[in-house]
Amino acid sequence: MERTMRNVGPQGVERGSGRGLLIAACAAALLAACGAQSAHIRPNAKPGEIVWAYDGELQATKDGRVVATPNTWGGLEEAVFCVDDARRYARDAEVHGTGGTALLWSGVTLVLGGAGGGLYLMLEKDQFGAGAGTLAGGMLVGLTLELIGVNLLGKAPAEALDAVNCYNDHFEATAGCGLGGR
Repeated sequence: MERTMRNVGPQGVERGSGRGLLIAACAAALLAACGAQSAHIRPNAKPGEIVWAYDGELQATKDGRVVATPNTWGGLEEAVFCVDDARRYARDAEVHGTGGTALLWSGVTLVLGGAGGGLYLMLEKDQFGAGAGTLAGGMLVGLTLELIGVNLLGKAPAEALDAVNCYNDHFEATAGCGLGGR
Protein backbone atom coordinates (compact mmCIF):
# COMPACT_ATOMS: atom_id res chain seq x y z
CA MET A 1 0.00 0.00 0.00
CA GLU A 2 1.45 3.25 -1.14
CA ARG A 3 0.95 6.31 0.94
CA THR A 4 0.93 9.76 -0.66
CA MET A 5 1.54 12.98 1.17
CA ARG A 6 -0.81 15.82 0.48
CA ASN A 7 -0.10 19.46 1.17
CA VAL A 8 -2.97 20.20 3.58
CA GLY A 9 -3.47 23.43 5.53
CA PRO A 10 -4.62 23.75 9.15
CA GLN A 11 -8.35 23.46 8.32
CA GLY A 12 -7.87 20.45 6.09
CA VAL A 13 -7.97 22.50 2.90
CA GLU A 14 -5.50 21.35 0.31
CA ARG A 15 -2.95 23.97 -0.62
CA GLY A 16 -2.39 24.54 -4.31
CA SER A 17 0.26 26.28 -6.26
CA GLY A 18 -1.45 29.66 -5.85
CA ARG A 19 -2.46 29.71 -9.50
CA GLY A 20 -6.10 30.51 -8.63
CA LEU A 21 -5.06 33.48 -6.50
CA LEU A 22 -2.83 34.77 -9.28
CA ILE A 23 -5.66 34.49 -11.82
CA ALA A 24 -8.05 36.28 -9.45
CA ALA A 25 -5.53 39.08 -8.85
CA CYS A 26 -4.95 39.54 -12.58
CA ALA A 27 -8.70 39.59 -13.25
CA ALA A 28 -9.21 42.21 -10.51
CA ALA A 29 -6.41 44.36 -11.94
CA LEU A 30 -7.86 44.18 -15.44
CA LEU A 31 -11.32 45.03 -14.16
CA ALA A 32 -9.97 48.01 -12.20
CA ALA A 33 -8.20 49.28 -15.30
CA CYS A 34 -11.50 49.48 -17.17
CA GLY A 35 -12.47 52.92 -15.83
CA ALA A 36 -15.27 54.95 -17.30
CA GLN A 37 -14.25 57.26 -20.11
CA SER A 38 -16.19 59.46 -22.42
CA ALA A 39 -15.20 59.99 -26.02
CA HIS A 40 -18.10 62.33 -26.72
CA ILE A 41 -17.12 65.61 -28.32
CA ARG A 42 -19.84 68.20 -28.46
CA PRO A 43 -20.31 68.87 -32.19
CA ASN A 44 -21.90 72.29 -31.87
CA ALA A 45 -19.39 73.96 -29.51
CA LYS A 46 -18.49 77.45 -30.67
CA PRO A 47 -14.83 78.48 -30.97
CA GLY A 48 -13.72 79.84 -27.61
CA GLU A 49 -16.57 78.17 -25.70
CA ILE A 50 -15.72 76.05 -22.66
CA VAL A 51 -17.23 72.58 -22.68
CA TRP A 52 -17.14 69.76 -20.14
CA ALA A 53 -15.44 66.44 -20.84
CA TYR A 54 -14.78 63.35 -18.78
CA ASP A 55 -11.58 61.32 -19.00
CA GLY A 56 -11.24 59.66 -15.61
CA GLU A 57 -12.31 62.97 -14.05
CA LEU A 58 -14.37 65.99 -15.00
CA GLN A 59 -12.44 68.41 -17.21
CA ALA A 60 -13.18 71.90 -18.50
CA THR A 61 -11.92 72.12 -22.09
CA LYS A 62 -11.55 75.10 -24.40
CA ASP A 63 -10.71 74.75 -28.07
CA GLY A 64 -9.77 71.09 -27.57
CA ARG A 65 -7.37 71.54 -24.65
CA VAL A 66 -7.97 70.90 -20.95
CA VAL A 67 -8.01 74.18 -19.03
CA ALA A 68 -9.09 72.97 -15.56
CA THR A 69 -9.67 69.81 -13.52
CA PRO A 70 -11.31 69.20 -10.12
CA ASN A 71 -9.96 69.90 -6.64
CA THR A 72 -7.79 72.90 -7.52
CA TRP A 73 -9.57 74.17 -10.65
CA GLY A 74 -6.29 75.87 -11.53
CA GLY A 75 -6.33 77.44 -14.98
CA LEU A 76 -10.07 78.12 -15.04
CA GLU A 77 -9.67 81.77 -14.03
CA GLU A 78 -7.27 82.33 -16.90
CA ALA A 79 -9.63 80.61 -19.33
CA VAL A 80 -12.56 82.90 -18.40
CA PHE A 81 -10.55 86.08 -17.73
CA CYS A 82 -12.51 88.36 -20.04
CA VAL A 83 -15.92 87.92 -18.34
CA ASP A 84 -15.74 89.57 -14.91
CA ASP A 85 -18.44 87.53 -13.14
CA ALA A 86 -17.06 84.28 -14.55
CA ARG A 87 -13.56 85.25 -13.37
CA ARG A 88 -14.89 85.81 -9.82
CA TYR A 89 -16.60 82.40 -9.81
CA ALA A 90 -13.43 80.75 -11.14
CA ARG A 91 -11.26 82.45 -8.52
CA ASP A 92 -13.62 81.27 -5.77
CA ALA A 93 -13.53 77.72 -7.18
CA GLU A 94 -9.74 77.71 -7.20
CA VAL A 95 -9.42 79.23 -3.70
CA HIS A 96 -11.98 76.84 -2.25
CA GLY A 97 -10.46 73.86 -4.07
CA THR A 98 -6.86 74.45 -3.02
CA GLY A 99 -7.79 75.72 0.45
CA GLY A 100 -10.15 72.81 1.04
CA THR A 101 -7.51 70.29 -0.01
CA ALA A 102 -4.91 71.91 2.26
CA LEU A 103 -7.28 72.01 5.24
CA LEU A 104 -8.43 68.44 4.69
CA TRP A 105 -4.90 67.02 4.64
CA SER A 106 -3.78 69.26 7.53
CA GLY A 107 -6.68 67.89 9.55
CA VAL A 108 -5.78 64.30 8.71
CA THR A 109 -2.17 65.00 9.75
CA LEU A 110 -3.27 66.54 13.06
CA VAL A 111 -5.61 63.65 13.85
CA LEU A 112 -2.91 61.07 13.17
CA GLY A 113 -0.16 63.09 14.86
CA GLY A 114 -2.31 63.79 17.91
CA ALA A 115 -3.28 60.15 18.20
CA GLY A 116 0.31 58.96 17.83
CA GLY A 117 1.74 61.58 20.18
CA GLY A 118 -0.99 61.09 22.76
CA LEU A 119 -0.66 57.32 22.77
CA TYR A 120 3.13 57.61 23.04
CA LEU A 121 2.85 59.91 26.06
CA MET A 122 0.26 57.69 27.75
CA LEU A 123 1.83 54.29 27.08
CA GLU A 124 5.56 54.96 26.95
CA LYS A 125 6.05 57.94 29.25
CA ASP A 126 3.23 57.22 31.73
CA GLN A 127 1.93 60.78 31.33
CA PHE A 128 -1.75 60.06 31.03
CA GLY A 129 -2.98 63.66 31.39
CA ALA A 130 -0.61 65.09 28.79
CA GLY A 131 -1.24 62.16 26.47
CA ALA A 132 -5.01 62.42 26.75
CA GLY A 133 -4.82 66.18 26.15
CA THR A 134 -2.62 65.71 23.09
CA LEU A 135 -4.91 63.01 21.74
CA ALA A 136 -8.10 64.98 22.35
CA GLY A 137 -6.63 68.26 21.06
CA GLY A 138 -5.32 66.65 17.89
CA MET A 139 -8.66 64.98 17.27
CA LEU A 140 -10.72 68.12 17.96
CA VAL A 141 -8.62 70.52 15.90
CA GLY A 142 -7.93 67.96 13.17
CA LEU A 143 -11.56 66.96 12.70
CA THR A 144 -12.60 70.63 12.65
CA LEU A 145 -10.08 71.35 9.89
CA GLU A 146 -11.26 68.28 7.97
CA LEU A 147 -14.90 69.39 8.14
CA ILE A 148 -14.05 72.90 6.95
CA GLY A 149 -11.90 71.44 4.15
CA VAL A 150 -14.63 69.08 2.98
CA ASN A 151 -17.13 71.95 3.03
CA LEU A 152 -14.85 74.09 0.85
CA LEU A 153 -14.18 71.19 -1.51
CA GLY A 154 -17.92 70.73 -1.87
CA LYS A 155 -18.40 74.37 -2.93
CA ALA A 156 -15.65 74.39 -5.55
CA PRO A 157 -17.34 72.31 -8.30
CA ALA A 158 -20.53 74.40 -8.18
CA GLU A 159 -18.46 77.58 -8.48
CA ALA A 160 -16.53 76.10 -11.41
CA LEU A 161 -19.81 75.22 -13.13
CA ASP A 162 -21.08 78.76 -12.51
CA ALA A 163 -17.86 80.20 -13.96
CA VAL A 164 -18.16 78.11 -17.13
CA ASN A 165 -21.87 78.82 -17.55
CA CYS A 166 -21.43 82.55 -16.99
CA TYR A 167 -18.49 82.66 -19.42
CA ASN A 168 -20.35 80.71 -22.11
CA ASP A 169 -23.37 82.98 -21.75
CA HIS A 170 -21.36 86.19 -22.17
CA PHE A 171 -18.04 85.59 -23.96
CA GLU A 172 -19.27 86.36 -27.47
CA ALA A 173 -20.71 89.73 -26.50
CA THR A 174 -17.78 90.75 -24.28
CA ALA A 175 -14.99 92.88 -25.74
CA GLY A 176 -11.58 91.30 -25.14
CA CYS A 177 -12.73 87.70 -25.43
CA GLY A 178 -11.31 87.22 -28.89
CA LEU A 179 -14.70 86.96 -30.55
CA GLY A 180 -16.34 89.79 -28.61
CA GLY A 181 -17.03 93.13 -30.22
CA ARG A 182 -17.47 91.70 -33.70
